[in-house]
Amino acid sequence: MLQLAVLAHQKAVASCEVSPSGAIPVYQKEPSRKRCRKPGTKLGHSGSHRHPPEKITRQESHRLECCPNCDGVLRPRSQVRKRYIEDIPEQTTPEITEHLIHASYCPRCRKVVEPVLKTQCPEPPWGIGRLFLRHFCTILLVFPFSKSSAFSTFC
Repeated sequence: MLQLAVLAHQKAVASCEVSPSGAIPVYQKEPSRKRCRKPGTKLGHSGSHRHPPEKITRQESHRLECCPNCDGVLRPRSQVRKRYIEDIPEQTTPEITEHLIHASYCPRCRKVVEPVLKTQCPEPPWGIGRLFLRHFCTILLVFPFSKSSAFSTFC
């Protein structure tokens, strides 16, 4: 009887080695390795970020009057986020606008909502890799612009 239990245990262990990771229950797996390094900068090192502009030409405040998802009443919060948009016209002086984006809490949706700025640039439909490949083909490989644009539609 003991020999049968040992054989059954060996078969179970052998089947765990062959089966995919998703088929093994979590409680039977060994714990994963912990990350040995802490994320972030080293202690004593200064962080890096872009400083806000010194001179701001305009300031706009944005608030939502109702929830964009359910049209419910919003509760005001003290959380305000700043966003700087630099418009560089043909003149020599840029126009810097500070947008104060007020976040509000919707009790019906149970989440914090913010207004969407109409003046900010939309997300591009392609990534930086695809853009780099197109410029690489046109500049370094001397592709005609029409062929590189046709090439980028397939990538």
